Amino acid sequence: MNRITDKILHGMLILMIGLSFYLTYLIWVSPASHETSLEESLGNNRTEETSLKTKEEVFLPLKLRYQKEDTNQETQNEALLKAIQKELHQTTYSEGEVTTYSKQSDYQRATTMTSGMELFYAFSFPFNTYLELFDLSIPLVDDQEKTAAFSSVQVDFEEGKIRFLNNQELTVVEATLEDNLSNFSSEIEYANVKWVPLEKTRTFLENHYLTKDTLELKKYSYISSTQPYTMFRDAFFSNPKSVRSNSSVFDTYLYEGGNSLTIKQDQEIIQFQGQANTTRPFDIFLTSFDSIKKIGASYGSTRVIDQLDNAIDYRTFVEGFPIFGENHEAQIAFDFKESNESSAVRVTIQANLNSLQIPIPSEESVVLPSSQEVIETLYYKGLDTTLVESLLIGYQWKNLEDTGVVDLIPNWYIKYDNQWYRYEALFQLLAEEEEEAPNGF
Repeated sequence: MNRITDKILHGMLILMIGLSFYLTYLIWVSPASHETSLEESLGNNRTEETSLKTKEEVFLPLKLRYQKEDTNQETQNEALLKAIQKELHQTTYSEGEVTTYSKQSDYQRATTMTSGMELFYAFSFPFNTYLELFDLSIPLVDDQEKTAAFSSVQVDFEEGKIRFLNNQELTVVEATLEDNLSNFSSEIEYANVKWVPLEKTRTFLENHYLTKDTLELKKYSYISSTQPYTMFRDAFFSNPKSVRSNSSVFDTYLYEGGNSLTIKQDQEIIQFQGQANTTRPFDIFLTSFDSIKKIGASYGSTRVIDQLDNAIDYRTFVEGFPIFGENHEAQIAFDFKESNESSAVRVTIQANLNSLQIPIPSEESVVLPSSQEVIETLYYKGLDTTLVESLLIGYQWKNLEDTGVVDLIPNWYIKYDNQWYRYEALFQLLAEEEEEAPNGF
């Protein structure tokens, strides 16, 4: 019996050695540029499709201001924003009217309220796209006026009005809410939210609501992991089953037709170039959402934070706060280019394979100055207040070298001259500009 067992073990050992040599041959002798069909190589081991992201979660506002008489406070709480957006969806509205004011004073008078809420975006949102995304029905007197855009949504509890505000163009789209507004106030009053007190300013940043006290926020730590590039392949390619691969020592290339996806292994950055995947006329929000909705839940809460011209930026949010990284961490950035030769729209998409996975318990916190102090400090460094578009709390992605651990550090982020800056980075930029100015001006 022992002889038979020895022979079996001996035979298995020979097979394993032979298999080892064969695999070594495939790795080292087979050409690096060997092409394979990804569908064939993955076989039945392809990851199962995750649930699609919804428009309601991806296009949420960034923050909410709640006003009750002379008291103002704000929050970036994601659960409350979702609840309010749901109420907006379920409400019926009268016919809307668009008004553009010639004087700032008239605009301020028309948009001043004593009780209500205001939802903020950091970009100009086309009104007709917003209605489609959130399935709202607000008929306008003139359909051409649907081209109006806004950056905040105001619900006036006392007047029973909803207003879509464009502070740059002094334009207001206004309609009457035909349902009881008690659901909105109930959602706000009973929400489990840590509110931040606000004051309306008339100096430095006129007619903005800023925090007046220091803020203490938690510092988060996570173990990060590399997502399979198949997740991005399935989201960005219109025919992922036809995609083929071509690998080099440092990079992996996926391609199908005129579309390509490059995975830079050393930086863990991906770049897609090709034709925008859409079945409808081009709209930067709807077209980019066609890809974003397919990104798995493992990449975190993904929401739009910014849009300008042909570019739109989506970021991962944690506890309602956007994450900012230096190498496209927690970011999916789209840049579109319409072709003059055909109706096709070309797109470049950049992202990072890393995502946050396992939270590490931490008791650390960071104390931030008030946003009033931030603006005042930057003002005396040369800040042009007319270029300040938005101000909110975000988290800086900081890799701890060779550990796989990511620290998320809270800070103020300012959208200034169409670009997001961390508070200290904007201060440094203004200081350098001050030094370069002739005669100190």
